[in-house]
Amino acid sequence: MTEVTEEMIYDLAVAIRSDLDDLLVKMKDLKLEATALRLEIESFPRFRPIDPAH
Repeated sequence: MTEVTEEMIYDLAVAIRSDLDDLLVKMKDLKLEATALRLEIESFPRFRPIDPAH
């Protein structure tokens, strides 16, 4: 059985932190993209319902 060393735990913690930082950046990018899409959708003209009388 392999002995777990303090260095191995530290390396794992650094890797986890790096992954979490990457995820945070991706979440911020997705939030910006979602905001841009919402603004684009909101810029479309509002379509009036079709009047069946015409």
